Amino acid sequence: TTTMIMILTRLTVSFGLFPKESVPNTICGILLTAAIFMLDYIFTRYLIAVLPHQAYVPVWYMTVILFITAGGATVLILEQIMIISDFSIGAGLLPLMVTVGRAAGVLVYLLDIALVLRNFRVVGQEGYAMIFYMAFPLLGLIGYSLYPAIRFHYPAIVFSVIFLYLVVHQKREDELHQNLVRARADLVVSQMSPHLVFNTLNSIYYLCDSDPDAAKEGILQFSAYLRDNLDALKTTEPVPFSHEMKHIDHYLMIQKMRYGDLLQSVYDIEEEDFRIPVLSVEPLVENAVRHGLAKKENGGTVTVATRHEGDMIRISVSDDGIGFRPETMTDDRTSHLGIQNSRSRIESIPGASFAIESEPGRGTTVTILIPRRLN
Repeated sequence: TTTMIMILTRLTVSFGLFPKESVPNTICGILLTAAIFMLDYIFTRYLIAVLPHQAYVPVWYMTVILFITAGGATVLILEQIMIISDFSIGAGLLPLMVTVGRAAGVLVYLLDIALVLRNFRVVGQEGYAMIFYMAFPLLGLIGYSLYPAIRFHYPAIVFSVIFLYLVVHQKREDELHQNLVRARADLVVSQMSPHLVFNTLNSIYYLCDSDPDAAKEGILQFSAYLRDNLDALKTTEPVPFSHEMKHIDHYLMIQKMRYGDLLQSVYDIEEEDFRIPVLSVEPLVENAVRHGLAKKENGGTVTVATRHEGDMIRISVSDDGIGFRPETMTDDRTSHLGIQNSRSRIESIPGASFAIESEPGRGTTVTILIPRRLN
């Protein structure tokens, strides 16, 4: 928007649509001046966005930049107003005001270069690119001061802001991709609990003598469970809900080898023709078993239910286990990890919601609402 204002006002002035010292022409000049200094300020904001989070940026830095850009714009705007108003008392100040205004623009870029040099060790090779982007407007301002007839700094500032924006955009895209890869790896690791692996193998070991057929079935269920977890690393799109239910079946069959009749499951499925993010419901079932039912002396029941409600799909996972206080959940990645993993995936969907209801001694219910348009 700022760039378009600058281009339009520059064209208006260049083509002489208004008399040189008329009010409309002066208004265009004022808008042009304000746009240029606003771009200087925006450029610095983007520069700080590019810097790594370890970089040192003084808390007062943007305040100083704002003061310099606002001051430079004010001085040059006053200079243009004085010209049109024929303010003879300050006529001798006009060259000084022009010099001060231009110096303000140069000072902004000198401070930006100093900031990059101050953090050069943290910035690394990107520092050269940042200085290169800042050199454009700086050299443009210097060139304009030496040869006022050629407006070097207009295209220089615009191109630098655009290039720096592209750098910020690309860097954030790369960071999002890296975070996604790490999140998928964390997801698989978190799902493969060492306790689950040990307990499952231990149960299969004893079944080999007492019930070989059950041991074979246990191996099949456990291998299918592990395969589903590993497949999650390669899955980027939502999967059919039936796929998630199969994974839930594998997990519950494994746990029933250990807990027997103490673990009961109920499927109240009214709507199944929809898609959800991979491993967004199964971790809730694991959480219900591990934190709710396994700690209850007489065991209990975990229920998975779905409903079609208008434009939304409601999915609920509930248990009658020991329950907990939701406000005690933390972000330390050790407390109710299944709920935290599922929440992060569901809340990444526009229009979706994730709610927890739990009370000590009464059990827990997690409710997911996702838009049907996702499917």
